[in-house]
Amino acid sequence: MTELKDLGLQSLKLNINDTIIEPIFAKEGDKKSRGLDIQILNNNTVIDTTDIDVEMYAVGNDKQPYLVKATAIDTSKGKYQIIYPSQILQSGTVLAELALRKDDAVISSKKFKIEVESGIISDSAIEGHDAYPLFEKLLESAEIIKDIDVAIEEDKRKRNEKIRVENEVIRQSQEQQRQESMTDIENRFTNLTTSQQQDSEVMNARTSTIKNKTFNSLNDRLEEAEKDINKAEQNAKQYTNTEIEKINNKIDKHLYSTPAETYDNVISLPDNTTNGQVSLNIFGNTEANEEGDTKSTISATRIKSVGKNLFDGNNTHIGYTNTNTGLPQEPNDGITGDFIKVTPGRYVASFKNMDNSRNILIGFNSNKEKIISTSWKKNSINTIKMPENGYVVLSVIDDMKTKKDLNSYLSIYKPQLEKGDTPTEYEPYKESIAYITAKDKDNKIVNLKRINDGIYDEIRVSGNKAELVKRVSDEVTLDGSESWGIVSTWETTNTLAFTLHIDSKKSGYYVYNNRGLVPVYPSFDNEGYVLGGAVANIAIKINKSKLATQDLNGFKQYLSENPITLTYKLAEPEHIPIEIEGELQGYENGTVYFTPYIKDEFIVDDTKLITLQYPIKAIDKLLKLDTANAKWVEVEGTLSEDGQTITVADEGTYKIYGEIQEGYYANGLKSITTPINLNAQINSNTTAIEKINNKIYTDADLFTAMLLQQEVRITALEGGMTV
Repeated sequence: MTELKDLGLQSLKLNINDTIIEPIFAKEGDKKSRGLDIQILNNNTVIDTTDIDVEMYAVGNDKQPYLVKATAIDTSKGKYQIIYPSQILQSGTVLAELALRKDDAVISSKKFKIEVESGIISDSAIEGHDAYPLFEKLLESAEIIKDIDVAIEEDKRKRNEKIRVENEVIRQSQEQQRQESMTDIENRFTNLTTSQQQDSEVMNARTSTIKNKTFNSLNDRLEEAEKDINKAEQNAKQYTNTEIEKINNKIDKHLYSTPAETYDNVISLPDNTTNGQVSLNIFGNTEANEEGDTKSTISATRIKSVGKNLFDGNNTHIGYTNTNTGLPQEPNDGITGDFIKVTPGRYVASFKNMDNSRNILIGFNSNKEKIISTSWKKNSINTIKMPENGYVVLSVIDDMKTKKDLNSYLSIYKPQLEKGDTPTEYEPYKESIAYITAKDKDNKIVNLKRINDGIYDEIRVSGNKAELVKRVSDEVTLDGSESWGIVSTWETTNTLAFTLHIDSKKSGYYVYNNRGLVPVYPSFDNEGYVLGGAVANIAIKINKSKLATQDLNGFKQYLSENPITLTYKLAEPEHIPIEIEGELQGYENGTVYFTPYIKDEFIVDDTKLITLQYPIKAIDKLLKLDTANAKWVEVEGTLSEDGQTITVADEGTYKIYGEIQEGYYANGLKSITTPINLNAQINSNTTAIEKINNKIYTDADLFTAMLLQQEVRITALEGGMTV
């Protein structure tokens, strides 16, 4: 039975001197279900931590320190488990560090952050309603928009503030003019005497003191006053329309989401993704096993983006589904979908015209072993909950046994598989695929490496351009053939020190090696590497007992029998353009799949053999260049049992497509930024703002007209007219 903590624990592989870059997440209100699955490593190598206690120290928003003792799970492999106390899980950022204790010795990790998201669940929650006045709806909409992205909210706030300030300046200016006009009218009216009101000549009414102008007739003055009112109204509407147009122009442009990140090879895109090009980053990672063998992230990658419908009709087969294997079989009275790669969570399948048919969903683990299935259902909706990364197979059986062709079945059933519990409107399957491959000067596929201080190689993809940002050196093998020197002043009781100039491109004191050597000071009486003096040098301290002779020749002999492989940080990153084929699109409610993948060209000689840099699972496609017609033609080839070579029938130029086998690479962190469009989400707000602005300017126009009419009346009285 699955425990809630099995869902809430996050895996953390810890080298004690590393910066912890993995995002650590928890949720306010969760109890006994959030925490860490920790594995203590030494330079990415599994170690035995028997008799070592692990503790976590944390400070939350209440500024109180907390001590949490870890539970040992398997100390032979350095595995521990920590469950967060509920007191720590207060909304905000919790600062934490891990400490290892053995006897009187203590060593602690670098500080890291636990981001605690606020919770909505509450015992006092009440049923909501939608009877809100206008401004409450505006505030509710604004809260929804704010949750989309903090950066976007800040941009909108600044934009609205700018408009508000401009409106306030206009309002204050108009208000000042109105006040001055009203004061002038009141003063002039007060100064009038009864005899002036009765005896002044009508001629004086043709003069406007506001405009400092005398008209040919009183009628001319009234005509111009009416035109002024109309012009004020038009100016107000034009200003409002201009401001709204500016807002809409900004809204209609694509904004971009906060990055979605994962070490897995499947990413579900943010809900507010709109169709358009995505940008992504792949960060290098390096791991070592107990024997000191290392593997890194392979740069050769196929990136496939699909829409909300994960069911690909092009990879569907006629036939009844074997519910144990997920493969089609006789009789041919239905359809069986291909294995669809999924992440943990709920998935819903929907169909059309299921009156005489049944459907089933089958879940498999990453090894394509069955772990769960639904019952056969005649209705148009079926759901499955996947407990882990794996695959889902969707199948439909035609109970009428009409034995239609594949396209007919797909047209009738319109199958759709999507994430969630509730089906949405049917959408045909759609995808876009891009292939990226970084190669070195010898035309070899580049590995993306990582040094244990968080320094890593990186691939950046934006639109149809890609580049390799190389921060880590190529591997250097030290086998004793180098020009080593002995440093006699660093000799200690048990160690000797030897130094070597590596590379002028080297920078800092960051080295990754396959022997588990750790940084030491020259005075330390234990093995390790010393990065002192010129950073382009390295010195190794070795136990005297390991050397046949305790001198330079003895050290070189030791290296020849026990070579050391290392990488180091480059002084300056190298930016190298790399090959990309295809254009990657993001889709609304879509999913992106990353697959270590070979798509490469080979020139085959009379051996008729293609040797691959990495073994592949199967030949997805093999093409041969038809030189006479300048086109690629699909051909057959035979893949060896180990997946390392392909035998072909003829000499020539070939292009191979195939997924790289597991075990030859380390998964790196992936980050995707997708285009979003807020127009639909804030349309109602824009309309409301427009109505409010129109009302403000309409009221202002009416008030201005009233002032003009009052001025005409007072001027007439000044001229002796009866009003």
